[in-house]
Order: sequence, then C-alpha cells, then structure tokens
Amino acid sequence: MFITQEELSSVIYEWQLGQLTDDPAVIDAAIMAAIEEATSYLALQYDTDKIFAAKGERRNILLVEHIKSMAVWYLVRLSNADMIFERVKNYYDNAITWLSRIANKKIAPNLPLLKNEAGEVVGHIKMGSRTKFSHDF
Repeated sequence: MFITQEELSSVIYEWQLGQLTDDPAVIDAAIMAAIEEATSYLALQYDTDKIFAAKGERRNILLVEHIKSMAVWYLVRLSNADMIFERVKNYYDNAITWLSRIANKKIAPNLPLLKNEAGEVVGHIKMGSRTKFSHDF
C-alpha cells in the first residue's frame, strides 16, 4: 500500500485514531479512498500506477502527507470527534486544493508523467479559437 497505518501517526495521534476506530480494515479503507480520490485528480496527466506503487523514499513526500490528511478525514467522518474535526477538515481542504491546482495545471509536482505505449508523454489538447474579428467600413 502507498502508505501504512503506522504512517498516519504524523497527522493523528495513536490515541485519537483509537477513539475513531479499532478496526484495521476501516483504516485501510480510508487510506484506499484517499488514494482513489487523489487518483481522480492526477490520472489525466500523471502515471498513477507508478506513483502509488512507489515505496519509501521513492514516494513524493508532499503527496504522501496529503493522502494521510485525506485518509484521516475519511476516518473522522465516522465519529463525533469534535476535538479534531475542524483541524482535519482544514487539512483535507488543503489537500483537495493542492490536487485541484495540479489538475488545472497551475502547479507541476515531481511525479511521473503519463506516457503512451511509445513512451511519449500524453497531454491534453487545448482547443479554442481567437475572438471574432470583424471589419467595420
């Protein structure tokens, strides 16, 4: 898995996690949901299979931190954990903003680009036209 349950300790204390759930399957489901949501933002431009198959130091650390924040958000929704709700919501919103900026090509993280079978980078074609030009005589 891209991140482990133990790695969540950098975004939530163990005792807080224990108050949310004691079921490892629920924690794994939250992590997978966070990865799937991030994939939906990244898949058009980046090779998400490579991104989420990376282990340890080969992972993009900023993406790892955002995935953790998103996973904790999915866990907090399960309970009445008022003690951390607002903080977790803010971290989740920040993660979504970051992913949206990537999807809108406002920023370019250090992630492997999506390539076709020939090894060429797959890009989106932006189509449009110039504004209408008219003559007045």
